[in-house]
Amino acid sequence: MLGALVKITKIVELDNVCEATATRFPGVVGEKNVKAIRRAHTEVESE
Repeated sequence: MLGALVKITKIVELDNVCEATATRFPGVVGEKNVKAIRRAHTEVESE
């Protein structure tokens, strides 16, 4: 959901959100969250 929000609003860059997530949740948890963020970003259609 966060990736979708990033894509639609364009308030922050996707890489910044992924980096912050990986920093906040190190290890496997962070990696899985970053993967989910990137997937949501990819799957959302925007104009």
